Amino acid sequence: MKILFCAINGANPPHFEHLLDMLLLHREKGDEAYIVQCRGHLKTCYANRYSRPAKCRYCVDRFDYGMQLVNMPKDHILTLPQKEVPAEVYERSFTDINELKNYSYGDFKELGSCVASMIVDITNDHKPDVAKAAPRIREYLRSTYAAFLGMQEIVQQVKPDYAIIFNGRSLDCRANLQVMRNNHIPFDSFERGGYHDRYTLFHNVMCQDLGTIRSSVEKLVENATEEDWAKAKKFFELRRAKKHSNWKSFTKSQKEGTLPEGFDKNKKNITIFNTSISEYVCVPNIDIGIFPEHIVAIREIALYFKDKPDYHVYLRVHPHLKDKLKNTQMQEIVALKKENIPNFTVIMPQETIDTYEVLDHSDKVVTFGSTMGVESTYWGKPSILIGDAYWKGLDVAYEPKTPEDLFALLTTANLPAKPSKNALKCGLLSMSSGIKTTHYVWQTPWTGKFMGHYLIPPKKYFFRRLGYFLRKWKYKLTGW
Repeated sequence: MKILFCAINGANPPHFEHLLDMLLLHREKGDEAYIVQCRGHLKTCYANRYSRPAKCRYCVDRFDYGMQLVNMPKDHILTLPQKEVPAEVYERSFTDINELKNYSYGDFKELGSCVASMIVDITNDHKPDVAKAAPRIREYLRSTYAAFLGMQEIVQQVKPDYAIIFNGRSLDCRANLQVMRNNHIPFDSFERGGYHDRYTLFHNVMCQDLGTIRSSVEKLVENATEEDWAKAKKFFELRRAKKHSNWKSFTKSQKEGTLPEGFDKNKKNITIFNTSISEYVCVPNIDIGIFPEHIVAIREIALYFKDKPDYHVYLRVHPHLKDKLKNTQMQEIVALKKENIPNFTVIMPQETIDTYEVLDHSDKVVTFGSTMGVESTYWGKPSILIGDAYWKGLDVAYEPKTPEDLFALLTTANLPAKPSKNALKCGLLSMSSGIKTTHYVWQTPWTGKFMGHYLIPPKKYFFRRLGYFLRKWKYKLTGW
């Protein structure tokens, strides 16, 4: 089988290392492997969203060193062709992010969507000012369409039977996906796995496809062993201990055992755990839920209980939003907080209140898809889902169909929690899903060794690390 590995960007560990791990695996099976990379002529890409020449050089260095380590035949290493892009593709203006999301050009049906996804990422705002971001939008459109045209030529040249692409959501990653779909070439998109020694493959969809993730949970349940179920329990224990299986912990800085001032354990306490909207706003086929927006849902819940003194509603804002206080989501939350609605308290993201202490003293939990919805069920709390999530439909939480259904659940006395075994299904996904790496050894979410080497040429490694520590200390001293 002829397989094309799309490594247009190779700057980001551990993703490039995972790609090389897959490449070696397929070669061992007798497959014919080709790999394609940009040599720095794309001004922007997923890995270099700010057009930094040094990032391009770093990416090329990593790629070249990786090719040496895997002893890749030179005639199977392909350079993405440089393509001129007509001005009409990118010399455009948009009134808002939704108009950009719906923009397409020629056979690239999701061009606007993948650019909108990156604009949301870099602004940390699900409703960014597209006029202010116009220069960046134009460059993203130009570079992404150039990647699309270049990959189209590569596919016509190689005629692969299969392709491996990274993620599939933004910029050149979505261009790769679009080319494969247009040419009816089966592909796997990949991302880091639930546990640090794994990567996960998604067949013919981008990695954020909730239906595919949901199906993988069901398959894991069918084949789970006692050891797998024990690992699933560990997932919840790790998170509560402020440790994560494959990423950083957002609760690590919280003070254990703390509750909001004035917290009354004798009241019926309802906690809403929100999430960062920007993380999924440009993912296709997301169900927005029973309210048009998060802030509308939160406000409606708060207002429903404002005249019920035996209840208190808490909004625990996701700690991830502490660095995004100026984005639209946080500005809406701050404005809601200033309304001083009775029986309603906002726990801001920078507050060190213990998330799990709040959970333990909540009678019911409401989420839009946050993992806290799953954790609530595991720890014996009634969980109510009013958004979308990969665990929707798995009987992990109550799923009201209307606002009236939601308020009925919130006021039902002694509402039982869903079985904790159902939550363990999600623990299986995080701890047992994916493919174990063979040649890559994880050290941190951003570092590790491939075949015993960091993927930086040895002569450049010292200076790379020196630059990293200088930037780290500059940030600590100046905040910039």
